[in-house]
Amino acid sequence: MENDPVQSLTYTGGSMKPILRDGDGLTVEPYGCGKRRVGDIVVFKDPENSQKIIHRIASVRKDAIRTRGDHNTGVDSWILEPEEIIGKVVFAWRGNRRIRVWNGLAGQIHALAFRAGREMDRLVSSLLHPSYRWLSRKGLVRKLMGGNSRIRILSLQRPDGEEFQLFFKNRQIGRRRPGAPSWEIKRPYRLLIDESTLP
Repeated sequence: MENDPVQSLTYTGGSMKPILRDGDGLTVEPYGCGKRRVGDIVVFKDPENSQKIIHRIASVRKDAIRTRGDHNTGVDSWILEPEEIIGKVVFAWRGNRRIRVWNGLAGQIHALAFRAGREMDRLVSSLLHPSYRWLSRKGLVRKLMGGNSRIRILSLQRPDGEEFQLFFKNRQIGRRRPGAPSWEIKRPYRLLIDESTLP
């Protein structure tokens, strides 16, 4: 294990948002005899189906390591042994840009701060949700902004069907996955869109 080379992987999924995005290239270093630390972003094989998973170490107790995706609500159900971890993510690549990946104590703080921010967002959203829904239904903001005229729709063929993506200027603000019953539209852009006119 200690002589294993550095690996390059492509990240897919959403469990490590926002630090990692779907399609990011990753540089993965083997641990060798190094210590696995809480806060490290690691690569390992799913004990159930052998697919590679990239999550953060949540706890280390003797030979029992627990992991968790930063965007997930709870710790993973499995317990890993140190030798089951392929390596640690040291860099992410987004296009030609190299992005620092926080590991160890800094990674742990980053994950906690993200979860605290998400919880704060959830609380604020629950307080403002009735007003937001009312404004969205009435379409007042949409009328002031000229309706859907500034919204573009992109259609993509995926292996499991057609996916639609929604853009405002050059920013992706929503998507409808193949077979999904409804659109996923980021706040506050739902205020600009009459969803009944979308495919």
